[in-house]
Amino acid sequence: MKLSTLSLALLSVASYISFGSTEETLSELTPTYHEPKNILFGCNMGGSSHIAWVLAILEEMSARGHQTFFSTKDDQLKFLKSYPTVQGISSGKPFFNKEQYRTLIPEICTKSPVDMTVFMVSSFSKDFAQEYNHFLQIFKEKKIDLAVCDHFNSACTEAAYNTKLPFVVTTALAYTPDSRSPYVSTDVFSMHHPVSVGVSVLDRFKDKIISPIQFLYGAWPAIQKINQEKKDAGIPLHGDPMSVWKDSIKIVNNVFGIEPPRPLGPLVNLVGPIIPQKFPGLNDELKTFLDHRRKVVYVGFGQMAIPTTDDITMIMTAMLENMESEDLDGIIWSTRGIEELFPDYITTQSNKTYDIRSLFSGTSSLNETSIAFVNWAPQMAILNHPSTILFLTHGGAGSMYESFYQGVPLIVFPFFGDQPATAFNADRIGFGRWMKKTGSQLEATEAVRDVARDQEGKYKDVIKRYQALVQIRSQRGAQRGADLMEEAIYTHKDGKMVLQSDIKNQLSTIVAYNIDIYALLALLIITPFYGIYRIVQYSIYSPKTKLKSA
Repeated sequence: MKLSTLSLALLSVASYISFGSTEETLSELTPTYHEPKNILFGCNMGGSSHIAWVLAILEEMSARGHQTFFSTKDDQLKFLKSYPTVQGISSGKPFFNKEQYRTLIPEICTKSPVDMTVFMVSSFSKDFAQEYNHFLQIFKEKKIDLAVCDHFNSACTEAAYNTKLPFVVTTALAYTPDSRSPYVSTDVFSMHHPVSVGVSVLDRFKDKIISPIQFLYGAWPAIQKINQEKKDAGIPLHGDPMSVWKDSIKIVNNVFGIEPPRPLGPLVNLVGPIIPQKFPGLNDELKTFLDHRRKVVYVGFGQMAIPTTDDITMIMTAMLENMESEDLDGIIWSTRGIEELFPDYITTQSNKTYDIRSLFSGTSSLNETSIAFVNWAPQMAILNHPSTILFLTHGGAGSMYESFYQGVPLIVFPFFGDQPATAFNADRIGFGRWMKKTGSQLEATEAVRDVARDQEGKYKDVIKRYQALVQIRSQRGAQRGADLMEEAIYTHKDGKMVLQSDIKNQLSTIVAYNIDIYALLALLIITPFYGIYRIVQYSIYSPKTKLKSA
């Protein structure tokens, strides 16, 4: 025994002397796939929630050595100011000028979700052939290696698809064909009910059956017009514009918890929320205003949503009545040039009348009153201040993410698009309340009071969890988006992501859903019973049986 132990020890020492005496050297892995490429982003409308976060990804792509371009309408080129490495390319005048928007937005808000979607299809599909050829020209002139297309820009996706150029689709919501689930609404005209939770069977029947029929009926003339324009220009027809997305990566500026959790296709990637990591600070007046108060509500409706005078009256009255009850002690409203839409006077339930027009006169400083109307507000800085306890918003994705990041609950007053879904979720999940355009003044005032008081701490509890989620996910969103763009550039085959595409695309519907297996199983179960049935039937009705009975 002792001899065996001694032999083992000597063997170990010998091994160390023979193999362990030299120092171990480590080599680093060095990627070899990379070479500079040219990337084009195409987006003509939608504002910051469609554009800013994609430009943040393009900034990361520029830092990796790629050349990046942004093709858009003239009114959207302003976003490039914060992203100097991205080169702008004008695709012409905007669909609507500022004055047209002023009259258009209130008109849109009076339409049903279906009629609103029909209007959008009709309005934003103008000059398709011109846009299509614009992209073909840029692809050629700039030697583009990857097209990045906003989900509304079908001219971009179809131009890339038809030339076998790889492209990725960018969107704030996972509403692509490979992200659909029966219990989640992914059609624009039914997004006011984002999930089936709490929705009646009649409403779900309308959303899933009636609304699609109404949409097709209403949009059919516009669809036919677009198809005819494509035929005249020699552009291939693809039916559903989303059908060309099937083998392309979709980059979604969202995260499960805000996006309804469900199974997604392998090409659908949630990278968000991507939020600008630097933001303008408070000026001296706003800082003093906030420093001297403890319960301020901030009101901001983004770049496109325009409230009516009736909307403003209801919202302003709700806040003033909460100031009278001391649930609020200050209001900051980012008016963005809509001062003329404010009423001259507002009378609250206590019969107190406020001279609203005088607040725009500029005769007094912000700190001489508890109400601050500012044409432009540093939103992130205001939300970051501890005195801001409530954000009254239209429910746009960017505003929601910024509010979550700073831990401020929401009152959502939605207008169009995905905003009603945010309002629905505010009530359902509990990160705030939905102030309904068609609701009463009493309901509006109570919604503000409920969130401002938060007596049980339920809103604070939900917001705290969202704050952690958004802060964690926003740290490396742009890097994840850039990784996906590079995957598209370096791994595609004829513009298609063949390595990452769902295996289902290689199978027939029968095989993909195992219909043949279930049919075989049914046959195996039914055949013996049918055989027994035939035997019994034969034994009862055979000639021999009849003869014996006789």
